[in-house]
Parts: sequence; structure tokens; C-alpha cells
Amino acid sequence: TYKNLQTIFGIFKLGEFQPLPKLDYVLLFQSSFRPNCDACALDEEEHLFYQVSLVYWKNRRIIVHESKKISEALQIAETLHKQLQLPLKDSSARGKARWRYAGAEPLTIPSGILGIGGPTL
Repeated sequence: TYKNLQTIFGIFKLGEFQPLPKLDYVLLFQSSFRPNCDACALDEEEHLFYQVSLVYWKNRRIIVHESKKISEALQIAETLHKQLQLPLKDSSARGKARWRYAGAEPLTIPSGILGIGGPTL
């Protein structure tokens, strides 16, 4: 089961537990938040974050975790991939999606992302 939370003004959290649907795969992807203000710095890396989701019904997502650290997000995605025995789609590098199936080698952080590269998780 999981709890679908709705917030009101970021203070009140309402929700109820729902049964977990049949899951298709674990998704790790990079997203960016761009502030809507002219005075804000336009440093690209400052606004990048990585999201781990469970995908069901082809395109519906349950967001499990968000992080600014790719290594943290990748570790959580790998853990879910192994524990739930689901394929893992790594879309952390834009335009370069990779699939990982049960029994395959661990994923590595692609070179050049946030100035790091290569460690295996």
C-alpha cells in the first residue's frame, strides 16, 4: 500500500492509504526547476534534481524520492529495482535512456554528469 498525500498551503496533509497497483518499471530521471525571476542566478546545475518513480498503467507515476544528488537517487532506484524485481529505466542523462533488467550489471553514473563519472553502485 501507499499513501496519496494532498497538501493545503503546504501545512495540512491529507490522504488515505491505497493498494499498490501493478507496477511496470522503476524510473530515474533528471528534471530541472527554473525560477521565474530575473534576479535569480541562472546556474543550470543549481536547479537540477533527480526523481525516482514507480510507473504503472504505462505512464502513471508514484513519486518515491527526489534528490539533487544523482548517486543518492541511483542508489534508491537500484534498491527498488532489486527488491521489487522490476526493470529500471535510467533517464538521468537527457536523451540517453538506458534499461536495466534483473540479473544485469549494476548501473554506473554517466561521465560528465555534475562533474563526476564512473563509480558503480
